[in-house]
Amino acid sequence: MRRVLPLLYFLCSAAYAQDPGTRLHIESEDGRFSLNPGAHLQVRAQFQSANSDEPQHAFSIPRGRLLVAGHAWSKDLSYFLLTNWSPEQASLVDAFINYRIGAGVQVRVGQYKKPFSRHFLQDNPHVALVDYATIGSHYGTGRDVGLMFHNGIAQKTGFEWSIGTFDGGLHAPDDTGLPRRIHPIVVGRIGLSTPGMEEYSQIDFEGGSLRVAVGLNTQLDFDSDRNNDGNSQHGLDGMVKIGGLGGQFAIYTQTLQSDPDRWTAQQVVDYGLHTEANFVVDKRLAPAIRYSLVHARDRANGTDLEELTAGFTTYFQQHAVKWAHDIGALTQTDLGRRPRVESMLQIRTQVELSF
Repeated sequence: MRRVLPLLYFLCSAAYAQDPGTRLHIESEDGRFSLNPGAHLQVRAQFQSANSDEPQHAFSIPRGRLLVAGHAWSKDLSYFLLTNWSPEQASLVDAFINYRIGAGVQVRVGQYKKPFSRHFLQDNPHVALVDYATIGSHYGTGRDVGLMFHNGIAQKTGFEWSIGTFDGGLHAPDDTGLPRRIHPIVVGRIGLSTPGMEEYSQIDFEGGSLRVAVGLNTQLDFDSDRNNDGNSQHGLDGMVKIGGLGGQFAIYTQTLQSDPDRWTAQQVVDYGLHTEANFVVDKRLAPAIRYSLVHARDRANGTDLEELTAGFTTYFQQHAVKWAHDIGALTQTDLGRRPRVESMLQIRTQVELSF
C-alpha cells in the first residue's frame, strides 16, 4: 500500500500535466480489464427573485459526482457507473453495460441518457453557461432504464444513429420490486457531422475552419398501459463552429393523443425553439448567450415558456476547471381570457472541477 499511493498520486499529476481531459487509467497487464475513476464537482451561489415570492439566495452543490468506467474481459465489453452525492442524499445517475457487437453496431443496457436533444446529450461540463437550458425537460430529455442499439452515441464524428426502448419514467416499484405498470417508450436519433467537429461540446477550443453538425430526434409513447395519454416529441438540432465561434440551435414539437381509442390521433400541443452562441478568447474566456421559447398552440388554455440567459466562463484547464457566471430571465405565461405571467430573475456563479 505504501508503494501504491505514491504511484497513484504520480499518475493523477501526470494526467493533468499532459491533458486536462485525461483521466487516471488503470489496466491489467494483459489489457483485458481497465478502470478509469473520475469526479465532477460544482459549487454554486445563486440568487432568485420571482414576482410572486420573496427573493432567495443560497450556496449549493448541484453536482458532486463520482464515476467508475472501463472494460472487462474484452475492450468490446465496457461499463459505466456514475453516482451523485449531495448534502441531502446519494443517488444513482448512470449505470450501464455497453457491448460492441461488430463494426458500427453496439448495444447498451442499463440507466443512461436517452438519445434525444444534442444539448442534453452533452456532458454538463461542456455546456457554455452555468447549466442546461430549461426547455429540455419540457420535451422529455432525461435519463431512463432501457436497451439501445447504436454506433457510438455522442462519441462518433460523421454519421451516428441510435434507437432504443426505455421504461418510460422510472416508475416507483411495488412490493415485488417491479414497475407497477409497463409503459415503454421508443427513442431514436440520427446525426451527421463534418470532419474535426466536436459536436457534443459547445466551446470551440479546437478552432479552425467551418464545421457543421445536424441531428434528428424522435420520442414515441405508444400508450401501452391504456391510460389514453400517448404522446410524442420530435426535434431537429444543429451546431456550427468556426475560429473559436460556436453556435447551436434546436427546433421541437410535441403531440398528445386526442382520441382515447386511436394512438395515431395525435394533436400538436406546442412548438419549441432553442438557440445559443459563444466565442472563446485565447482558450480562456468565453461569453455566451441563450434564448429558448415554448409556444403553445392552444392560445386559450396553453402555457408559454421563455428563457433569456447571458454570461461568461473563465477556463483554467478547459472543461476540467472553470468558473462560470450568468444572469437570466425566465417567464411562464398561463394563457386564457386573463393571462397569468410568472417571471423570475436568476443570477448564478459556479466553480467547477471535473476529471
